[in-house]
Amino acid sequence: MTKVLIIEDEPDIATAMRMLLDDEYKVEVALGGRLGLQRLAKTDADVLLLDINMPEVSGRDILDYMRKSGVKVPVIVVTAVACANSVRNELENKYRIDGFVSKTYLAEELQSEVKRVLSKRK
Repeated sequence: MTKVLIIEDEPDIATAMRMLLDDEYKVEVALGGRLGLQRLAKTDADVLLLDINMPEVSGRDILDYMRKSGVKVPVIVVTAVACANSVRNELENKYRIDGFVSKTYLAEELQSEVKRVLSKRK
């Protein structure tokens, strides 16, 4: 079964994302960046859903870790930041993220983006 790792610091949002994906995928949640780094080091996830704005260890910190350590999991950034297009462009250029979802359009867009990114791996 396809595995999805969610790294998100807000429990309600993590739960909502899990509920949206649980029927089709095996979903694992790491609440916060610190726990996310630990899980990422041990995971065999097929795709990572990553919040960018987290305290202590941010999504950018996790992307830096992935780049330096050679972790090759496709990443979909899920964020509520203002100016989403400029943030998306920055992340695509600097980190080569695979997808981007604004938290304001979570449900269908999240499901669609996960399917799109996973289909590119086949």
